[in-house]
Amino acid sequence: MASSLLQKVGYQWTLRIWAAMFIVFGSIALLGVKPRLPVLAVRDPVRIYNVPRYLRQFKFVLRPLFIINVVSVQE
Repeated sequence: MASSLLQKVGYQWTLRIWAAMFIVFGSIALLGVKPRLPVLAVRDPVRIYNVPRYLRQFKFVLRPLFIINVVSVQE
């Protein structure tokens, strides 16, 4: 499909058509996606952000396997 579009309408219009297709199909796909993280109930409106609980999600950054992957994968 992309090669026929390139021949018929050119490079710039091919990119525009593909972008429009991704927007349409992506929007349709978003209707079927379930959220993976539950929404946290806010009990105290003054204290909305729970920083320690938020930072607990990033414990994987200190794991040796993660550090090795980040250091070894370079361009």
